[in-house]
Amino acid sequence: MGKAKEKKASTKPSRKYDMVKEGREHCPKCGKGVYIAIHKNPNRKHCGKCSYTVFESKAEVKPAN
Repeated sequence: MGKAKEKKASTKPSRKYDMVKEGREHCPKCGKGVYIAIHKNPNRKHCGKCSYTVFESKAEVKPAN
């Protein structure tokens, strides 16, 4: 039995992270680098760092056809 090969750590950023952060809004209070979470129910946007929250009215939400 031979020696087990060690896995080398990747220095490249993850492609999944790049896809996740595309199209996300930055928090207006915290600035760049802090993203706002978009919740479907009850149609709100929330910053986990400073607790900034925006509620969207039902009129703004487009109905699914």
